[in-house]
Amino acid sequence: MSSKQQRTQAAIDIAMSQIPAGQVPKVVVRATAGPAAGQAAATNFGLLGGLLGGRVVKDVYIVLTADWMAVVQASWFSGKPNALLAFGARDANALSDVKIGRGRTFSGAVLRIPGAEKPTRLKVHPGWKKELEAFAADLSSARA
Repeated sequence: MSSKQQRTQAAIDIAMSQIPAGQVPKVVVRATAGPAAGQAAATNFGLLGGLLGGRVVKDVYIVLTADWMAVVQASWFSGKPNALLAFGARDANALSDVKIGRGRTFSGAVLRIPGAEKPTRLKVHPGWKKELEAFAADLSSARA
């Protein structure tokens, strides 16, 4: 099992501990969240950038089932899932302003995390683009 699969499975395990039995994860997306998610790449360079980036930017896994959505916080440095950040009923309007990047560019979206006051801006690595497309399609089909 690859490192990406192991971390994704660990995030699913954390999320499914709170989700009622019988639910199956449909889509899992890893994203960078926070007020400066667009500047996350710039904070990867240097000691000062790493210290600031770890405080401002959060890596999250978003796990979506038929009825529930869970957000699992991951380590900014290693990407390993740590703890459940938010959990709530699935909302068809949770994801908005989705911009799928072309080629090897980052994609972006705005997510309403259950229990959060304001929407959170997300940046999604090109390696998770298919999952973001599936996530957006699944939520948009729920609206119809």
